[in-house]
Amino acid sequence: DAPRAATRAAVLELLAVVAAHSPAGHAAVVAALHYFRAATGEGAAFEGLVQAVGDATAATALRRDVLLFVNTLVNAAPDLADRAELRAQLHSAGLGRALAGVAAAV
Repeated sequence: DAPRAATRAAVLELLAVVAAHSPAGHAAVVAALHYFRAATGEGAAFEGLVQAVGDATAATALRRDVLLFVNTLVNAAPDLADRAELRAQLHSAGLGRALAGVAAAV
């Protein structure tokens, strides 16, 4: 539904801006994502985001927004160790498989 889609897009954009603004902002966004994971019972970090990317029935705009957010989050990591940790968490959540599914559908 359109209002929820607009809200999701705005939230992802806001989180991306905060993460890219400073190392403290990046840390706050990562902490918020981990808090959300604990509160919702997600199995792996970023599981919900990865599921949105891999969901063939999800709106293309949502999938695009999630990928833009993930890209910003990884690229804005303040150091190489943080970037590697985020990539490992995304890999564990199945991002590679989700992207392969997207590529196969194109």
